[in-house]
Amino acid sequence: MFLNFESAVLMGLPLGVLILMFLLVFAMKIFSLRGMKYFLNQVSYHFYSFFFPGSWVMVVLFFFVMFMNVFGLIPGSFSLSSLPLMTLGMGIVGWGGGYIYCLYSNYNGCISHFLPQGSPMVLSVLLVWIEILSWICRPLALGIRLMANITAGHLLMFLCGSGVFFSGSVFLFPMVFLFALVGLEIGVSFIQSYVYQLLLSLYMKEGLE
Repeated sequence: MFLNFESAVLMGLPLGVLILMFLLVFAMKIFSLRGMKYFLNQVSYHFYSFFFPGSWVMVVLFFFVMFMNVFGLIPGSFSLSSLPLMTLGMGIVGWGGGYIYCLYSNYNGCISHFLPQGSPMVLSVLLVWIEILSWICRPLALGIRLMANITAGHLLMFLCGSGVFFSGSVFLFPMVFLFALVGLEIGVSFIQSYVYQLLLSLYMKEGLE
């Protein structure tokens, strides 16, 4: 069943890459480069003023994760966001780089989060270790959440599509359900990329306060 996650190859290139290249060439004729630059500048300016300096990195991360998620929905392609190595690596790099920046910019405030304000002295040692453990689990939660949601969606589409195909059903309801499921997965791809960068932004904002 997991062979579905392997990408088909045509002329030495993954089939999904060839399809995506064709779609990009077609899209470039519709959307001008100047319009895309203006859109990215406006979005990055909004994030810059709302969160913290350098928030444009989160905008780039949002589009990168969204690209990986949507790319995996193209027939014959392979979803990079379903690889644990990819999602965990992104989580560790994004989380670790963000906290290095927080320690450099706001060392005392960042360290103070490990001991909640107003906690009793008797529980201080235990609370510090609990906060450290939850702090270490954050990149793991980021990577596993993204991988699990994308993998579950692809498996569900594969199982439903295989059921419709092997049953030989030509009824309208199974086909409508299958198309609705594909639309749902497209929405999940956008939502997961938003949640991914939102959590990283909240971690950064917490470390800078």
